[in-house]
Amino acid sequence: MKISGENHHILIVDDNPRNLQILGKALLKENYNLEYAINGEAALNWIQEKVFDLVILDIMMPGITGLDVCTELRKNEKYNDVPVIFLSADNNKETILQGFERGGQDYITKPFDSRELIARVSTQLELKESREVLMGVNQHLEKKVAERTEELRCTNEELRHANEELLALDRIKLDFMNIISHEIRTPLNGILGSVLLLKENSNRANLDFLLKLLYSSASRLEKFSFASLIITELRTGQSRPNMENISVKEILEKSIELQGEGFTTKNIKTRILPDDPAISITCDKRLISAGISSILCNTERYSPEEGNVEIRVTQDQDFTYVTFLDEGPGFSDEAIKHQFKLFRPGEPHIDQNSGIELSMVKMIMDIHGGNIQISNRAEGGAKVQLSFKKDI
Repeated sequence: MKISGENHHILIVDDNPRNLQILGKALLKENYNLEYAINGEAALNWIQEKVFDLVILDIMMPGITGLDVCTELRKNEKYNDVPVIFLSADNNKETILQGFERGGQDYITKPFDSRELIARVSTQLELKESREVLMGVNQHLEKKVAERTEELRCTNEELRHANEELLALDRIKLDFMNIISHEIRTPLNGILGSVLLLKENSNRANLDFLLKLLYSSASRLEKFSFASLIITELRTGQSRPNMENISVKEILEKSIELQGEGFTTKNIKTRILPDDPAISITCDKRLISAGISSILCNTERYSPEEGNVEIRVTQDQDFTYVTFLDEGPGFSDEAIKHQFKLFRPGEPHIDQNSGIELSMVKMIMDIHGGNIQISNRAEGGAKVQLSFKKDI
């Protein structure tokens, strides 16, 4: 590597003006930028003011010696890698060793040859530049390693989260399969058992009971399948809701009519308050009907004989509320604790299908920008409230 003197600054320290002149003349021919100091104190002042690329330092000076100057120079962090070439007429080996111990890189004895001086200065500057380049490369590599390490950490973190999600999905899948097995096998067993009894039992007195059992089992299977299909549709985004303005009274009356046989059999009385057809909501009629029917189905299932079901329709500035009140046993602590969680083990009432129906209603309300809340009434019974945001 050819060193250009124009970009390098050298400090020459010598108490002999003649030596300064000779040194300066030789180095100026190589276009080095030079500063001079005639004693150790002047040298230390220069070191405080400026950082040189190289220092040529006479050892034997009155007062502060070159060795002392080098010691102080090495205390300055800016001079950690600045080469020092000692210059002295003393050939004593001990002096030379002291120079290296104090932090010197090279040693030239007086009288010196200008060509040797130039060669040694060039060599030290070249080594300094090589170290700086190497340091820059190392810093660049360290930065790249740090960046890559951070990327790997982030990737590992993402993989960890992905693995946790996969494990969670596996658990959900297992729960789902268990629920599917239970919810389908139970009504199917009722259907198959009823069919066998019909085939083998000639006693027509049991016919009504068996037909009711068949209808109940088939109805339960149909409701579970319907809820499963809606949940799959909503979770996979297979269709967008068809929003239209619908009378709340109309949609409630239709849902109650579809649930009619259950309410009639148990002589359950239903009331919509207020009975106002003018109150409306913007919704997907099919989805909201499915959600309301699911709530009414559970309300009928757990209401006592000759019980009362009240549906209150209220409004405030931002929302329209549809609140279902029954006189049943209410929600269990477990049901409230795990409300809206799909495929969670639950207890009777609205989460009869291990949370699937309540989860379906929650998804339906979410897609409408609404909300569902469940609680138990102080006087007994369950409370389910649907909140529909008004159009702005």
